[in-house]
Amino acid sequence: MFSNYRLVDDHNDKTVRIGKISYLFAGFMGPAYVLVKSGPRKLPQSLCWSIGCALGTLAFVVKGLPYVPGNLQAVVLVVGIPAVFVLHSTKTVGLVRSALLQRGWASRPTD
Repeated sequence: MFSNYRLVDDHNDKTVRIGKISYLFAGFMGPAYVLVKSGPRKLPQSLCWSIGCALGTLAFVVKGLPYVPGNLQAVVLVVGIPAVFVLHSTKTVGLVRSALLQRGWASRPTD
C-alpha cells in the first residue's frame, strides 16, 4: 500500500527518496512536505487536500457523529480518522511524485 520510490534528476544527479516513513511526514506536514520535496508547483493542490481533509473530518465529528449510534461512535472515530490520515498522506506523496515526474525526473527501482 505504501510504495517506495526513488526519483532521479538525470541533469544534475539529484535524488529524492520516498519510503515508508515519508508517508508519516506527508500525512502530518502536508503542504510543507510537498514544498520541501518537490517545490511550489503542487502546493495549491496540497493545500486544498489538507484543508479538505481537516474540514471534512471536523464536519463529520461535529455534525455527523451524533447520528451514529452511541456504541459505534468510538469505532467510527478509531477507524475513520486514521483512514483520512492515510488518504491525506498517499495523496500528498502522489503530488510530490507527479510534480517530479512532470519536471522530467526518472523513477528508478528502490535499493
